[in-house]
Amino acid sequence: MMHRINSHHVAIQQASFQRRQMAVILTLVDREIITLDPIIMEWIKLESSSGTVVISAAQHRHIIERRQISSQFDADISANRLAEALGNIKYKLRSQARPYFWEVIGFANSAGRYVRVVLKLVPGDRSRSGKDELWIQTACPAGKKRLKKWLLNRTFVGAEIPTD
Repeated sequence: MMHRINSHHVAIQQASFQRRQMAVILTLVDREIITLDPIIMEWIKLESSSGTVVISAAQHRHIIERRQISSQFDADISANRLAEALGNIKYKLRSQARPYFWEVIGFANSAGRYVRVVLKLVPGDRSRSGKDELWIQTACPAGKKRLKKWLLNRTFVGAEIPTD
């Protein structure tokens, strides 16, 4: 009986180690998160040849370390929640003061919460690839109280996205 308990304990430790190892590996590379719908790009007034959103390895690690979106042990969850939020944008910053930056708030169904995301466009003439690149600058949860305040003072406005 003792042998079975020990082998079971070892198996659990190995699985836990493998999950942590995968989380570390996933945060070592830049990741494509989602390709924005052209209707969303038009609504937020993002003119680009690429709607593919990428998160840098460093930014992904930062989000995980701060535990703003998910636990440290599952890097995939944070990427999936960002994709969910960017695929379900509900609000945009009323006035985009900085060129090449867009602030949006989307809803991540799996987390049951809103996520505020700042996107940055690097034009092709300034990017490493020579093509337009759309990067996540930062992301954080947007609580219900703060969201209500932003909507009341019209910092963010709701989506008026046409549906086909």
